[in-house]
Amino acid sequence: MELEVRLFGSFRQYVSKPAGLEHIHLPAPATARDLLEALPIPPKYHSLVIVFRNGKRVSLSTEMEDGDRIGIMPPMGGG
Repeated sequence: MELEVRLFGSFRQYVSKPAGLEHIHLPAPATARDLLEALPIPPKYHSLVIVFRNGKRVSLSTEMEDGDRIGIMPPMGGG
């Protein structure tokens, strides 16, 4: 399956395109966790990321479908 993946914030440094947009091919079935493992994001962040599938927040166990648009955000802090 092919997924359109956009990385936000500091995660953009892990992809080659400045806009943080990549097209990723994964064998089906695949979950958000499988996608994270296929990306060059360090594993220490995997449990902290925020994942969106077609504009809706999802868990790492959510199965992806061909053509999904995925957004991955790093953990944020503030004060």
